[in-house]
Amino acid sequence: MKERTLFDQVDHVVYKVLRCISYAATVFLVAIMLVSFINVLLEKLHQVGVPVNGIPNTVNWVQYMNVCVVYLATAYVTLERGHSGLDLLTRHYPKWLQKAFAILAYACGTVVIGYISYLGYIKVFAVQLERNTRINETLATAFPAWPFGLVYFAGMGLLAFSCLWAIVRICANRPVATEGRDIEEETRQKLAEDAAKAEEGGEA
Repeated sequence: MKERTLFDQVDHVVYKVLRCISYAATVFLVAIMLVSFINVLLEKLHQVGVPVNGIPNTVNWVQYMNVCVVYLATAYVTLERGHSGLDLLTRHYPKWLQKAFAILAYACGTVVIGYISYLGYIKVFAVQLERNTRINETLATAFPAWPFGLVYFAGMGLLAFSCLWAIVRICANRPVATEGRDIEEETRQKLAEDAAKAEEGGEA
């Protein structure tokens, strides 16, 4: 395997950090599944006479945890080009023009999403802290909403950074993470070996 350059090492760190953050999104996804399942089970037991009640504020919990599922994973998905891309026209353009359009798109994304993150800080997170907003405003003892506001504006900030780093990758001719390039290289080598073996078998 080729020795990694300084850029590859930095890219590896960015890749690992965003991937670890995305794992937190899966934790909240599992939590949503468990909360919903347990609540439905308790409600069914209550209907048949068992003295149990459903989980309080279930709807609120699911709504707020969905924020974590979405905004903790988007940066990693974008960096790994997991988003939808419409290239029916651009794929026929010269490579340099395809790169120019990709850079322009990511630059617009960086500016717009970065501004949304800023608004999320001053109009969501800061307001929730100031007003001591709860996920259920009818209960003073309900869980505070500011951690979810933090996830929102921080997640959008990470997404803006992901778009910016995608531009850096394109300019460095590294559109795919080092791990992805290693996998692609191993796949090409395996296909070449299989083709060579098939040719040898045909000649025999």
